[in-house]
Amino acid sequence: MIVEILNEDGTMARRPDLEKFGEKHGIKLGTIADLIEYRNNNETTIERVASCKLPTEFGEFDLITYRDTIDNQVHYALCKGEVSNQPTLVRVHLQDTFTDLLHSDRSAERSWTLTDAMRRINAEGGVLVILGKEESSESIIHKVRNFEAQDNGENRLLPSGRVPAVAWVWGRKSLPIWALQKCAFCPPPINAITPFPVSA
Repeated sequence: MIVEILNEDGTMARRPDLEKFGEKHGIKLGTIADLIEYRNNNETTIERVASCKLPTEFGEFDLITYRDTIDNQVHYALCKGEVSNQPTLVRVHLQDTFTDLLHSDRSAERSWTLTDAMRRINAEGGVLVILGKEESSESIIHKVRNFEAQDNGENRLLPSGRVPAVAWVWGRKSLPIWALQKCAFCPPPINAITPFPVSA
């Protein structure tokens, strides 16, 4: 059941009003932010499935793979060096056919390419999280047709890719990352990292 608390004048009670109401009647008050932090700390929709050493042209990483138990997407964590309770360099990268496979920055909404991120993580240590995003053949063709229309002078905007909300649900449980040092997070911002201490 969902109810709405009203002030005596009939207006909807806001947080300050609710805090006074709760104190007066001995009712505990919880916020949406509290709920998000609790779920991040106590629930997960990600399972760790396998890990290995992964040699690349940028150096060797420890690869950990995860599966999303809701949509079955596979996510990756490339780790370099020891991951501890010290501030850790982290890059969260959303998988994309055009930027990662075709090395095109057309319509890219990110400041770093995958190769740039791998190169920096290899040099300085840290974690590169690659969020899997399955792209259907229809969505890829649709994007190319939009590019074609733009080339012909039509003003079309490409929809932004959605960052999976599970990005950091497993963070504290699977990898001991307690403080994040940002490495050019790609937009849109990932709200689930809010409970973590983050430094630029």
